[in-house]
Amino acid sequence: LAYSIILYNSDSEFVLTETPVVIRFKDYIPGWIPLPHVLLIFVSLLFSTMAAVEALRRGNKVRIYALLAAVSMLIGGLIMGPFMQKYAFGEWWTGWPWGSDLTDTKTMAAFFVWVIAYIVLRVNPKNRFWPVFAAIVTLGVFVIPHSLLGSEFDYSAGEVVTGR
Repeated sequence: LAYSIILYNSDSEFVLTETPVVIRFKDYIPGWIPLPHVLLIFVSLLFSTMAAVEALRRGNKVRIYALLAAVSMLIGGLIMGPFMQKYAFGEWWTGWPWGSDLTDTKTMAAFFVWVIAYIVLRVNPKNRFWPVFAAIVTLGVFVIPHSLLGSEFDYSAGEVVTGR
């Protein structure tokens, strides 16, 4: 399903989209899902950055920021994300190891790096490498476009496809 936006007046037309905008999803997503999903994902980036800055300045709040980064990523990305996926495409998880959806996979990878960072900080609160490394991984995850290799509904085939 694709949309083009064209403005008309009495003697001309102006095309706003060079290529049509493709609707990627197939079903309705309830309004209570997207807002916490998006907010918590961005909150995880905020806490990730705060943990790295706190580590670099040798502050004493690194561990709590690492925990908050991991928890907000868990809830926003690994709990609310699959709800978005289920409603939009009918599948709970299409990332590794069951599929090639990069959005699912990159979120899981960043979460596990934060879990490692938090565990290391529990053992050694003065560790600076892991929170900075985890923040760099998280930033890398955010640089990768959201739905790259993601799920989408193929209207010609009538099915959800992943990894295109």
